[in-house]
Amino acid sequence: MIRRLPVILLLITISFGLGALTDTYYENIPLEELFRIYGVPEVPAYMVLGVEPSSTLPPIDDNGMSVSISDLASGTTIIPETFALEIAPLLLYKKDITLQDYHRSPIFFNSRLSLATTGLDDGRRKASLGLRLKLIDRADPKGNFNRAWPQFFEDYFRAQQSYLNAELYADPDLADDPDALEALMSQFDDDYGINAKLQEMIQDNKDKWNKLRIEFSTAVVAVSPDSLASKARFEAWQNWFSLSNSLLGSTTAQYIFSPSVRYFRDEGENHLSVFAPLRFVLKSPLINSYLELQYSHDGWLAENFGSGTLGLYFQLQKGLWVDYQASFSVDLDSGASDLDHNLKLKYTLPLFLQN
Repeated sequence: MIRRLPVILLLITISFGLGALTDTYYENIPLEELFRIYGVPEVPAYMVLGVEPSSTLPPIDDNGMSVSISDLASGTTIIPETFALEIAPLLLYKKDITLQDYHRSPIFFNSRLSLATTGLDDGRRKASLGLRLKLIDRADPKGNFNRAWPQFFEDYFRAQQSYLNAELYADPDLADDPDALEALMSQFDDDYGINAKLQEMIQDNKDKWNKLRIEFSTAVVAVSPDSLASKARFEAWQNWFSLSNSLLGSTTAQYIFSPSVRYFRDEGENHLSVFAPLRFVLKSPLINSYLELQYSHDGWLAENFGSGTLGLYFQLQKGLWVDYQASFSVDLDSGASDLDHNLKLKYTLPLFLQN
């Protein structure tokens, strides 16, 4: 993973500090080793359509492009009605992304644009656009790696310098023999196990998958009597504030709190709906599961609702995910209840396609 550098550069670095080597070593870390895709979350453009009881927006990973086909099994129908697409703008901006590029503007590299569409029973069609911005991400292996990098190499070079000093003290003539110095450095790397330590640090950063993340998302939806965009009319605008973190310090469980406010017009009147979902996620090597409880206030009906959702999602093959959920909702004012279920297929590509 880490390339051997010329001995003279090594000696200059030992004499004048770590800066001469930092960028070179940093750029030799393959980006794909720091990817994390633990699932394919819902996208703002899909959630604003209001096609399922849940309104949770789980945090994004390194999904560069995601496609979702929904309503494969909803009620009595097996014909997919809802399609969604989310893409990272950086895929259109630059191809040779480096770790340094990523850390110069992490908010830009972690932004997502989404669109979605669904058909209604009366023949109308909804279409939506969404934007997602990641504000804080303590679960990002790339960010965690960047923060751990200086200490990692400070420890490495301190051990390296102690080793060299001991060898040169025992045999001063080694300083005049570049080949012998090169052999010494190879032996040091083998004894120190730098590549194994580097892999251990990368894996340790990946294991922080459920650490603190905060995101802001917004989406707007329009409805049209047919598929012509010229006839589309504004229907609603929704904003989310999503917070996720480890559950009681667990390494396999996570909670997601994703409140949102929805503004919409109906018959010339303005209305606000409020959603407050709380999701608990359990991650395992094969199948991930979640339980969600949600309170919502419908500003149009002036009614309050509660819902519960059980979900499972797993990777069928690389990039292809299956997501199934069953929901129970109840009108808290009238007591009326409803059951629903939904099967979704999702396909995703990693953030950096060129690697």
